[in-house]
Amino acid sequence: MKYLVHLSEKSEQDIRDIYEYIAYTLLAPMNAETVFNRITNAVLSLEELPERHKIYKTGRNGEEIRFLVSGNHNIYYWVDHSTSQVNVVRILYGGMDIDTELDSWA
Repeated sequence: MKYLVHLSEKSEQDIRDIYEYIAYTLLAPMNAETVFNRITNAVLSLEELPERHKIYKTGRNGEEIRFLVSGNHNIYYWVDHSTSQVNVVRILYGGMDIDTELDSWA
């Protein structure tokens, strides 16, 4: 069964910020493209068997927040079985204070 993958506005901003940081701050546009493609492919892989990844924590509405590692970044999401949808809530650098970043959502 395929799931529809939906990115929140915040996760879309996260991926733009990651790309811009690598391309313009680190001055490595080719690396930015590679990281962008890696994250995009990882997100799209959630169409199939999204529950194969570990649970990070339970969200405020009881959702199981799971995460998928993509290089140095983590993709945080929850699965809505009633709509067959995967909801990506954040895409964060693994070295960040993840709990603080997710607290505004979960």
